[in-house]
Amino acid sequence: MKALWADPDGTVWIGLEGQGVVRYRDGAFTSLEANQDLASVRINTLFRDADGVLWVGTEGGGIAWREDDRFHGIDASDGLSDNTVHSITQDRAGNIWVGTVAGLDQLSDGRIRNWGIEDGLPDDHIYQLVADPDGGLWIGTAAGGLARLDDEGVTTFGPEEGLTDPIVNALFQDRRGTVWIGTNGSGLFRLADGNITHLDREGGLPSDLVWDISEDREGNLWLGLAAVGLARLQDGVFRTMGEPEGLSSSIALALLEDRDETLWIGTAGGGLNRVRDGEVTTFTSADGLAHDIVLTLPRAWRAISGWAPWREGSAGSGAKTFAPTPRPMG
Repeated sequence: MKALWADPDGTVWIGLEGQGVVRYRDGAFTSLEANQDLASVRINTLFRDADGVLWVGTEGGGIAWREDDRFHGIDASDGLSDNTVHSITQDRAGNIWVGTVAGLDQLSDGRIRNWGIEDGLPDDHIYQLVADPDGGLWIGTAAGGLARLDDEGVTTFGPEEGLTDPIVNALFQDRRGTVWIGTNGSGLFRLADGNITHLDREGGLPSDLVWDISEDREGNLWLGLAAVGLARLQDGVFRTMGEPEGLSSSIALALLEDRDETLWIGTAGGGLNRVRDGEVTTFTSADGLAHDIVLTLPRAWRAISGWAPWREGSAGSGAKTFAPTPRPMG
C-alpha cells in the first residue's frame, strides 16, 4: 500500500503497490474495476482537486484522473517530464502540479509546462509538493533541499539558509503558515517568517529520520518517525506513541487525520493502523490489503478544516467489495 487520501465524507482512498486504488467506507474495502484503465497499478500518490476529481500518480505509468467511473491517463508522451510521479497538488488558481523523478509539471488549460534546474529549481527529482493559500508552491526535492515557486520566480533554501540536509522526506504547511521540513537523518526544520530553525535528537526530537508530518484539529503536530513510531508536538513538548502503545510497527511512514479526528498511520511491515478514541486497530494483508508497507499518505487536513472547497466523490458502480476483520491492538 503506497498512498491514502481522506474525503470530507469519511471515505478513505488507498493506493496499493501493484493493486491500483481501493476505497474504504463503512468498514469495508472496495476494489475499483476502473483500475484496469491505469497504465500502472503501482500507486505512489493520490489527490482530490477542488472540483472533486481524484488524481492518481503512479510508478512508471504517469498520472490519471477519475471521471465517470473510468481512469484517464496522461504520461510522458503527452508532455509529462517522467512517468514516475511522487506528488500531486493544486494551487489557488486551479493549476494541477505534478512532481516527478525528472522535474515539475504544471497542468493548466489543457497544456503542460515543464519546470527543471534550468528554470531555477535546485533539483529535478521532486519528492514533495505543497500549495499554500497565498498562491505559492513549496517544492521538496531528493537532493537539492527546498524551493518555493511563485509569481516572483523560484526561491531556494539550502545550507546557507539553514537547511543543512538536501533530502526532503516530508513537507507540510500548518494552519499558521509555518512550513515544516522532515529530513533523512538530520531531524526536523521549521521555516517561519523567512527564518529556518532546527530540531533534532539533541533538542528533544525522538528520532532524526522523519518520514511524514501532519496536524490535528487542535493544531498539534504529528510526526511519523523511524524506530519510534509517532511523535506529537504539543505545547513545545514531544510525546511518543509506538509499539508499547499498540502500534503494529515502530516505523511510521505516513500519517493523516480524517474528518472524524481518526488518525491513520502507514507503517513499515505492520500494515495500516487506525487510532480512534485511544484504541488502535490494525489492517494488514490478512484483511485483504496487498502489502503491509504503507509509504505515503497525501494530506487531508485542508479538506478537513475547510481550506479548500472539496466536493464529495462517488465510487459509482463496477466495484468489488470485501470487509476486513480489524484486530484491536493493546
